[in-house]
Amino acid sequence: MDHQRQVEELKGEKFNVFSILKMSAKEDKLHSRFIRELLDPQGSHLKGRLFLNHFLQLLNKGHGEEGQHEADAYDVVLREFHIGPVNLQTKTGGRIDIFLRDTRSGRTICIENKIYAGDQQAQVERYCNYNCTEGANRVYYLTLDGREPEEKSCGELRSGEDFYLLSYEKDIIKWLELCLREVYDEPILRESLKQYLILVRKLTHTVSDQFKEEVSNLIIHNLEEVKFLRDQYEHSLQRIRSTFKADFVRLLKQALEEEERCGQLIAGAAFTLYNEEDVKGRWASLWVIADGDPPLKFGLESFSGDPTSHFGGNMFIGVIPRPKRKSELFARYQQEDCPRGWLKFEKMEYDERPVNLGDPHFLKLIHHSQDEKYRHFLAYLVTQSLGYMQKVLEEMKEHRFLLIPDKSKEQI
Repeated sequence: MDHQRQVEELKGEKFNVFSILKMSAKEDKLHSRFIRELLDPQGSHLKGRLFLNHFLQLLNKGHGEEGQHEADAYDVVLREFHIGPVNLQTKTGGRIDIFLRDTRSGRTICIENKIYAGDQQAQVERYCNYNCTEGANRVYYLTLDGREPEEKSCGELRSGEDFYLLSYEKDIIKWLELCLREVYDEPILRESLKQYLILVRKLTHTVSDQFKEEVSNLIIHNLEEVKFLRDQYEHSLQRIRSTFKADFVRLLKQALEEEERCGQLIAGAAFTLYNEEDVKGRWASLWVIADGDPPLKFGLESFSGDPTSHFGGNMFIGVIPRPKRKSELFARYQQEDCPRGWLKFEKMEYDERPVNLGDPHFLKLIHHSQDEKYRHFLAYLVTQSLGYMQKVLEEMKEHRFLLIPDKSKEQI
């Protein structure tokens, strides 16, 4: 471990412009933009097809049939390519993170780029249905570790047959290393690539072989101690998450009561808060429901940071319709890219970073419940939650649809 730290310090790898600018988790603002720019033969790197050809060779060797992509194919590279409105019935439409097209043959490549975001409904299926005649389209699902998409995204499609898995950990790192060798005598481009490669290694916890060997030996020689630490680790995470959730519930309840007294949220409305799961659960949801059996309820997830929950464990606040008005509300108001069953949502951010209680950055922040930073973080999330609730209520009111029954008017 000391060796790994020493190497980082000697190479100056502690200084990383992407980390300093807090862009490391920004799928669209950093990763898709950076990768697309490298792949574009007309990119500002002025290396023509060099980086693109390395990428196509990588796809040919380990992701489908050998030679499936010709060396001189794909002359158009786009980001956030729109393929039509989302239609969950026909399983079509959406925006493709990184899109490649060969204007000569009509063949296309669709890359869905996932860092921490969760899967959308029928997302992989929708992309596979684009330009799907005679195998003209290839879909690649890119994640940090090469994981499979959720069933709600791919349905009955199978990876390795209908679409293919890519990982930052193996594929992107290997590709960046190949690109880096090509620009050893171009300092600005070389250092930009190197900075991004260091960031990807950090995100994927990729370390040197020597460091891996040191850790492996340390574990083998201290198995009982490692097991004890692992158990204590899980217990500690549950404890600090539980404390944080309890404090959040208490503060949000106080804020809602104050809003009720002032008549600022909904005049005369009272809200009930309840937990569906504790922080051991996958979703660890918190629900906020207005009294009077309303057609909508607010929810917050996830207080567990579980990477298999919505948006990879990133926290969000949203609205779920109650059964009696479900179909009408979905037809009129459902926001694009919502998790299944949700009507609208907004991701929680703090200091320009997605809030995730599985992220070491936030675990450290909520560890000290008496710290001023902890109280500021807590108050910020409560304020964001109230702001979102107010925004949704105003939207519903504009559309003549009220969150709670209004006995003086006919609800439509």
